[in-house]
Amino acid sequence: MSLLGNNPCQDSSEIKELSSGNRTINYTSSTYKCDLTDSEIGDDWSKWYKITGKAGNALQVHPPLRERCGGQAQAYLTENHPAPSDGVVNRKVCVQNPSNLCNSRKSPIQVVNCGSFYLYRLQRLKNDCDPNWRYCTNGKDDVEPPCQGGVFESLTLSLNDAPKGGFQLDKQASTP
Repeated sequence: MSLLGNNPCQDSSEIKELSSGNRTINYTSSTYKCDLTDSEIGDDWSKWYKITGKAGNALQVHPPLRERCGGQAQAYLTENHPAPSDGVVNRKVCVQNPSNLCNSRKSPIQVVNCGSFYLYRLQRLKNDCDPNWRYCTNGKDDVEPPCQGGVFESLTLSLNDAPKGGFQLDKQASTP
């Protein structure tokens, strides 16, 4: 499953938790933290990180609002999370600066979907805290797979996708 030769989902000695609620997309404060000096990560960039507790269950996938997540600059995934069958994959992270612009350098991290949780091999994104930067989390309680039991739980459509006659959606309850 893993590019590293072992399964990080089953090796709890390699997993650290990020559980602080002050790194979620909903958190605002005028006192900023930086993941370079944050005690939750410290100098240990070699571990796999699991988002838990008040932090939610996953890294944020879309750009958060300014000055959220306890930092002046927020790091978020620019690509969706992998499926469990994908194993360990590389995903890009953007550090959104205080001007709401993604830096020109998108940094790679490794991500694995362990079924009921995700693991991330985070990278040191900057060598300083100017501005204070943090990995931003979603603040949600549980992992939401896109499809359960062969039935899509949600569907988003754009008006640009609509056929001439419009959409007709029927929700059917079914169990496999």
